[in-house]
Amino acid sequence: MRRKKILAESYAIDILTALLGEGKIHHGLLTEKIKSRNYGTINKTLISLKDEGLIKDEREEMTNSGKYVGVKRYIWLTSKGKRVSEKLVEITKILDSN
Repeated sequence: MRRKKILAESYAIDILTALLGEGKIHHGLLTEKIKSRNYGTINKTLISLKDEGLIKDEREEMTNSGKYVGVKRYIWLTSKGKRVSEKLVEITKILDSN
């Protein structure tokens, strides 16, 4: 049942289609591409997409002169995620046609 609900989560379709054609993309750039700053909701959806095997992510620790300054998060589609994203783009084109 969960799998049927994954695309109904906030920003799920936007995230998947924004990642299509990208390699690893920085979390901040992803939020710009989907035009949202609702980080809590986006992160919740990213966790669900990852749990379903549609995306992967990695974190890179950032330092300045050896001091920890934060973490950069990169996100990308899995092969399964890419297939789903391609279908979503097809569906969007059909819905947008006259």
